[in-house]
Amino acid sequence: MAALRQLGGQHGEDVAVWKFMAAGKRRAQCTIQEQDSSETVQEQWQVLVKLVQDPHSALLYHLENHYCLVFAARSWHLNAGYSGCKQVRQVLVAKPGQKPCAWVSFDSLRQTLLSWQGYALMAANWRQHTLLLPSSGKQDQANADICVA
Repeated sequence: MAALRQLGGQHGEDVAVWKFMAAGKRRAQCTIQEQDSSETVQEQWQVLVKLVQDPHSALLYHLENHYCLVFAARSWHLNAGYSGCKQVRQVLVAKPGQKPCAWVSFDSLRQTLLSWQGYALMAANWRQHTLLLPSSGKQDQANADICVA
């Protein structure tokens, strides 16, 4: 995170960088836990989507032996037959390499973050355009949404 701040400073930009989402007792805007309710997971998703939609922000995903940008987020409802409707939530990442090429489910992203406390989603925002995000509270969800950073 310090490297991102330093890089911004070298280019005359004041960049805010913070740990956005992580597991355990680590300080993060969204702390995830294995036992999070479906409502809590939905709130976490909504905050992630808000950041992806913000043109002055970027998300950096630290996963297994790799860092990559989060390029987009999408969600839709899928007819799951007798079990009803299932919400599909995905983020577009560069896994492997550095080009956006893989849609990763939000559930899979959460499981990766939960698997080791060193994994995290970090956020960067140009301070003159800081987006204030709620850390909790219910938000409306449309049937489908796609947003691209």
